[in-house]
Amino acid sequence: MNQMQNLTDYPQLQALLSQDPEATTELLAVSKAPLGDYLIVGQNDDESGGSYLVFAAQDGTVQILAADTTVFPLSAATVPAENIDELAEQIVGSEIANTARGARAAAEFDSPLASLGEEFPADLERAMRRALGNRPVITRAAGQTNHQRIHASALQHENKLSSKQASGTQNGKLACAWAVNRVVNDALGRPVGGGLSTANMDVALRNGKGDRIPESDATAGSIIISPTEGRVVGHVGILGKGGLVYSNSSSKALWVQNYTISTWRRRYGDRGLDVKFYNVV
Repeated sequence: MNQMQNLTDYPQLQALLSQDPEATTELLAVSKAPLGDYLIVGQNDDESGGSYLVFAAQDGTVQILAADTTVFPLSAATVPAENIDELAEQIVGSEIANTARGARAAAEFDSPLASLGEEFPADLERAMRRALGNRPVITRAAGQTNHQRIHASALQHENKLSSKQASGTQNGKLACAWAVNRVVNDALGRPVGGGLSTANMDVALRNGKGDRIPESDATAGSIIISPTEGRVVGHVGILGKGGLVYSNSSSKALWVQNYTISTWRRRYGDRGLDVKFYNVV
């Protein structure tokens, strides 16, 4: 793409947006189409800012198609799909570049969208997934409880989170605690604790990381755990809606929906293990 990055290429747009002498105007993204260019333009002063979706026709005329604090998601009725993707990828690319500085930062980078809510624009999220190699983009909605965030993370990781490369888990066969810690960490910014051990995770939950609750109070996002006792190996997972349970599948080395509370009790309770429920605090 022969991208124009200077507002001087669009003099009519400059004139249209230059009414506030204290505002700074910046061309954020450009995507070319047969009849002209689609632009995303940002403008801000010291206290506030916004963005504009603009169509700059080949004859030099410009039309503001949308304006708000963000113009995303872009309407497919207004902007062709290929132009939507290109504009979104440019915006996302600049976000990544501004957030992850250097190889070390990029290696530790989880998601620049992690602090944004569930209503984050879908076209930007798709672009972010592509930019991050299609790994899950975890969003944390403001105002949600911990178990709501954990439930959202569990759903976002379903059939995506592989434990094959998790150290110490025999290629994902022993990764139930690892997977729960990963899901919770992506939801809350911190793991439950206990490492790879269900017994140690239960200790962490009992010693301040969780509130033990009766099954009747358990809800989507609560932890279900049957900690290992003696030679009887336990398991840990996260509740979904309707009594579903998500956990690491040893055979698949993958985070999946693989139990219900009833089947969990038959498998682990019938082996003499406790079936406990916690809300992470």
